[in-house]
Amino acid sequence: MLAQIEKDFFKGAGLDKASRLKGEGRRAFRLSQVERLLTVKHGSSLLAIYLSDMFWTADEGRRLPKNPNPLMTLTGQQTLTDNEMSRLRLILEIAGLCHDLSLHFTFDLKEAFGIRKNDFWVSNKQLVEWLTTTPYEQIAMHTAYIMKKHAIGVYEYGHYLPAQDELAELFSTKYKCRVGRPDNTKIPPRDYVSTILDSLLAIERHWQRGRRLKLRPDLVILHDEIYGVVPRQFDKGVLKAAQELYDYMDSRLCQRC
Repeated sequence: MLAQIEKDFFKGAGLDKASRLKGEGRRAFRLSQVERLLTVKHGSSLLAIYLSDMFWTADEGRRLPKNPNPLMTLTGQQTLTDNEMSRLRLILEIAGLCHDLSLHFTFDLKEAFGIRKNDFWVSNKQLVEWLTTTPYEQIAMHTAYIMKKHAIGVYEYGHYLPAQDELAELFSTKYKCRVGRPDNTKIPPRDYVSTILDSLLAIERHWQRGRRLKLRPDLVILHDEIYGVVPRQFDKGVLKAAQELYDYMDSRLCQRC
């Protein structure tokens, strides 16, 4: 089983030598392999997904299937030599990152990229710098998509519809298309990443302006709901209307108490 996986996914990759690497050398090898597996398709799916499917279900959290791969069982691993076990550990590290990136789940940024803060928000400056400078462009695209997906989830939980809509329907005016999944887009990697980051940053800066103006979060949301989109500046007329509506609803609620 291990030999077949090595043949199918890592032929000529130097897996044996790489399995003895540590630190940054091991991370660089791992990322180079993930980048390759995110680039190559087998049929309609990425090789990264095929490798992931060898070990886990398509669920968040890297869950084992009901009938797990023998290499994931103690009995199966006891049949391996020390060198084989070293190669399997490295394969699992690569497959795990393939799983999370290709299926768009958040993952450990420190382990994957060496980034100190494990935060997928656009305020994570080290992450943003990594995404805009890394040579691993496919990994950057999938990570940016995860950031977009994560932000939509946060805004959905906070009932912030304008931001949800902006990100869900994000459109590239340069390429005249929606910014969809990274494995099904005609937008070049650098432009894809920057389009997502620019939108996330614009929303974040809008909220920073609100904090500087000492606006309550619910008033910011109400302003944007009335405005219809996340604006790049607060509209004084809309802000006044939002305040009046907020005060009216607040007084009505107090009357019911």
